[in-house]
Amino acid sequence: MKATRSSGWGVLGPSAVSGGLLFLMLARPLAVEAQTNGAPGILFLHLKVQKQTVSLVEATVRPGVLKPGPEGDSTALHCQLVSEAGTPLWKGSLADPTVRHFEYEDPATPGKLQHRVVQLDEAEFTLRVPSLPEAHRIDFYKLRSDSAGEAGGQKGSRTSWGSIRLPQSQQPSR
Repeated sequence: MKATRSSGWGVLGPSAVSGGLLFLMLARPLAVEAQTNGAPGILFLHLKVQKQTVSLVEATVRPGVLKPGPEGDSTALHCQLVSEAGTPLWKGSLADPTVRHFEYEDPATPGKLQHRVVQLDEAEFTLRVPSLPEAHRIDFYKLRSDSAGEAGGQKGSRTSWGSIRLPQSQQPSR
């Protein structure tokens, strides 16, 4: 009998080789399909607000699924993705980026926290929204529950903070 030296990888029989080739042949089309099937994406909008008007600084799309956020209250900045025909596609809200809350220890009474709210004239922030191919623009607004809105039969009125046309290419970059 002749002694053979093994390289540690073992010897693959014909069935193992054909099974591996079959796997590669089947997996390759699936990988290509996964890249081109319009996978869900998240649109990251780097925004700037000045004098209650929102403007776009930069937009980036990444693969992923956006988790639902909390409902906004009356102080929140609301946003809505809208189609070219004006149909609302998605709604969301975020804390007003022009309002900052600070807590600090009161020097006069150690151990007691002071709370201060500061209103800014301008601020930059990032907003995540779902990347929807049919989305044409995003509208920003604040809700007002004033007596004038209620007298007109509405529960509250909207104060527009602007509208931004979304970039044409909303496909996730790899």
